[in-house]
Amino acid sequence: MMRLFLAIELSDKQKEELFNIAGQLRHVRKVPKHQLHITVKFLGEQASQDLHRIVETLTAIRYPAFDLQVNSVGSFGRSGRPGVIWAGISRSRELETLHKIIELSFKPFAAIEKRRFSPHITLARTQKDYNPLEAEDFLTQYKDFTLPPFSVKHLTLFESILSKHGAEHVKLARCELATT
Repeated sequence: MMRLFLAIELSDKQKEELFNIAGQLRHVRKVPKHQLHITVKFLGEQASQDLHRIVETLTAIRYPAFDLQVNSVGSFGRSGRPGVIWAGISRSRELETLHKIIELSFKPFAAIEKRRFSPHITLARTQKDYNPLEAEDFLTQYKDFTLPPFSVKHLTLFESILSKHGAEHVKLARCELATT
């Protein structure tokens, strides 16, 4: 079995800036810089014999390139006790439409997500000894955080290999988006 997801990759410069702000946090597990991305669809555990069909489904997607912008920071988790600290993405009709196309295209491989699509970049996960006030200070300090807009020109299929040291993401395939 293979644990798969589709994502938008970030530039090295974007990863560096995001990793640097995450460095302000203590008592968290920061996402390694090279693994920062925007998940578009989590496919979950898939049989390795289905990989060829999954790659064919990915490369059959026809969609134009578009721009996105990182424009916020936030957290997921219980009120006053965040579990994940993230950087948010500006609302994008193009990304929402692409997400719907992907949900329908990959329906044979993974259930359609019932939760609202909330595009983000996970920066860190909190640990047991994490002080919730630190998250509050971080979110206040970076409330106006933005990065310059960037072009999304491809989607990448990753395998997530879990170990006691965390997940390692391996690129398996890429789908180029049409450029004008």
